[in-house]
Amino acid sequence: MAVGNRPGGELPHRHQDIHVGTDLANTSKFSLDRYGSLDLTYGVSYLGQQVGLGRYAEYYNIVMPSAGTRDEWGAFTKASYKPVQWLTLNGGLRYASFSADGATQRIYGNDSTATPIESGPPRGAGGYSPSAGIVIEPVKNLQFYTNYSSALRLPSLMETIGTFTIVEKGLKPERLNSWDAGININREGLLAQTDIARLKFGWFDWQVKDYISRATQEVKQGTALRIHNIFGARFNGYELSARYENNGFTADLGANYYTRVEYCVTEETCGNMSLYGDYATNHVPPKYTVDLKLSQKLFDDRLTLGGRAYYVGPRSAAHGDITSQGYSAFISQIRWNPYTLVDVFAEYKIDDNYTAALRVENLTDQFYVDPLGLLPQPGPGRTFYASLTGKFGGNQPIPRWSPTLRTATNAARSPTDWSGPYAGAYLGFGKAHTEGATSVLDPRGETSASHVAINEANAAAESANLGFSGGQAGVQAGYNWQFENRFVLGVEADVGKSWAEGRQDHMIPDINQTFQANGVVQSRTYHKIDWTASVRGRLGYAFTNGLMLYGTAGAAIMREMVSRDQDSFLRFADLDYRVGWVDYSAATRIGATFGGGGEYAINDHWSLKSEYTYSRFGNTDYDFDSAPTNRVAPYQTREVIGVNPQGGPIYRYTNHPGYSVANGRRASSSLDLHSVKVGLNYRF
Repeated sequence: MAVGNRPGGELPHRHQDIHVGTDLANTSKFSLDRYGSLDLTYGVSYLGQQVGLGRYAEYYNIVMPSAGTRDEWGAFTKASYKPVQWLTLNGGLRYASFSADGATQRIYGNDSTATPIESGPPRGAGGYSPSAGIVIEPVKNLQFYTNYSSALRLPSLMETIGTFTIVEKGLKPERLNSWDAGININREGLLAQTDIARLKFGWFDWQVKDYISRATQEVKQGTALRIHNIFGARFNGYELSARYENNGFTADLGANYYTRVEYCVTEETCGNMSLYGDYATNHVPPKYTVDLKLSQKLFDDRLTLGGRAYYVGPRSAAHGDITSQGYSAFISQIRWNPYTLVDVFAEYKIDDNYTAALRVENLTDQFYVDPLGLLPQPGPGRTFYASLTGKFGGNQPIPRWSPTLRTATNAARSPTDWSGPYAGAYLGFGKAHTEGATSVLDPRGETSASHVAINEANAAAESANLGFSGGQAGVQAGYNWQFENRFVLGVEADVGKSWAEGRQDHMIPDINQTFQANGVVQSRTYHKIDWTASVRGRLGYAFTNGLMLYGTAGAAIMREMVSRDQDSFLRFADLDYRVGWVDYSAATRIGATFGGGGEYAINDHWSLKSEYTYSRFGNTDYDFDSAPTNRVAPYQTREVIGVNPQGGPIYRYTNHPGYSVANGRRASSSLDLHSVKVGLNYRF
């Protein structure tokens, strides 16, 4: 199957955004005898971000998408020291740093010289974030607390590598200095002997120094966005949370009230309003909110009935005056009016494994707009939800892990019987390599021997020779027969999604030395494995310690998608080119696979497996019908037609249109796939 787009048609595009992160932390508890107790938490963290351009995004309009990476590392420690029963001292320290790399579109000033505007995205920064707190409990169930922290917020990826963005040189991280203080009260037997009541009331004050703001700026290309530091911002107010429980009845109450929300361009110019063009335009919270939730448990706590009422007040700050135009879809204020929402819900525990739930949100079908939304669209109306939740595998817990190889002291474990059906899921990684030859699909229409030679050379230059890789995930199911001699014969089928993909650039062959010398790409081919499947036999041996090793072989199936793009024109003067031809082709490959692995029984039902397979797929044809096999760019010739009075030549220039012949391509290739998988099976 092939689908083609010719010049003037819509080009497909995609913008890739990848976030990968991890946190590793540990808590150590120390008893210091008569000096109290100490809890120490420490760890490290990492966040990696990558933004990639869509394949054809840069050809759509003047606003060029950005591409780049950002990596952030952190290390932290927190201590809680309780020297006596009524006093707790808390402290912490975190260090974080980041590095960023990438590029944005060059932006020119809106003046007669159109001078490029300097943009200095920070390539890295770091700093410390200390914190401290104290909790005093003068009597049981009554606590007073106060906390202080000075936290560093590093510039985000958008603030370092944005679309059509000017980043202020020397952009600094934000520093949040925050105080909070309050009281916690726990009380039993408040209204009845068996009831429990909890109350927390607190005050907070947050001051942001070097607040990172965004504004619009008129430039030659239109309106750009400028990322810069202003003096700061400040937020303070009160918060309340309370809970009451008695004989299955529960009431939860939460409320917030902001007494100050202000932004300061300079230290002397603070105001209770957001800034035009800044994302904070729609990050201003409501001045006050109230949230009440009531529920009652019945029939031995199997049935829970309840409801929730949520009130949102007006905006806590005004909006700044409009000082610039442009990009209104991104920065216009989203207006909302105060509103009240009512929800009801019911939950029934059918047994220890299954729970049914029903809830209705926005029971009164209230029209409202989310106060922190980024789009001017109303929230959902009356909405019904129903769910049934069950535990897979029953009540049998997964036991503690046991060693793969056991000594004689552990020989009491009964040998695992692998006979019977099983099913499970896997995660894996695949590495593929494709190789082949590309030829002209339809040579008709060419009469010039030189053009035919060019066609054949251009096509041959696109022959596949590419390695690519990616993740895998899927499911498998099978059946085993175990014999008395502990040999195991089985059959297994699997199917899964693949994320293996890659790109091969094809350079113009040396028949055109001008293009080749400048590294001009003739075309690009993108290979993507969409899904894989196999049906295999397995032959293994079951050891007495729960381990089975096996070999496997069978038939494999793969769906591969291949696309090709080619430039629509080239100019010799500046080697300018644009994507104009895009073709798609897809095929289902059939091949053979073999490999081996091991499976370890955790208990009578669950087992872990690890497996390697090699799959070989023979030649498959991919046709690209609209690919021009010969193209000549528009060009200009000149001839001398006379002599001017100064004795110089007089030229006559003639413009010649370019042409192309859509004779297409046929790419024939084979593919090898190496896969490593780990999985979890359940034996029925």
